[in-house]
Amino acid sequence: MPAILDTATVLMPHATYSTNQSFPGLALYPRQLPTAAVTIHILTPPVAACTFTLEVASTSGGVYSPVAVLAWPAGVVGSKQLAIGANSSRAWIANNTSVWARLSLATTGALTGSAWLSKSTDGSFGLGSRSYHLDNINAL
Repeated sequence: MPAILDTATVLMPHATYSTNQSFPGLALYPRQLPTAAVTIHILTPPVAACTFTLEVASTSGGVYSPVAVLAWPAGVVGSKQLAIGANSSRAWIANNTSVWARLSLATTGALTGSAWLSKSTDGSFGLGSRSYHLDNINAL
């Protein structure tokens, strides 16, 4: 799993959450992001399902458009860490002037966790084709 890059990229601070909410937006310039991922770390999963949505907007108080969604299923047990792609092309399509990004949570049960923007370590997010490494092109 990717490691945290910078505390300024924390989209959901570590805490216990039991209500639907949108976290404060960050000026991350999502249209210009390199290959990145939103790492969602759940220490204590909810009993019921929940949904995380990465959203972008032109201003911090503006209208946010969804660019990535992760539905967390009910019944998952134990601490888990998942990642969703933060694709700059998707952000540009959703809002071609987007500067701000935020995470929204829709839940019916309590959960403990956090989320942050990080660089993908395996190259899985944002690639439009096969990895050159898989084709032995510029392989290390």
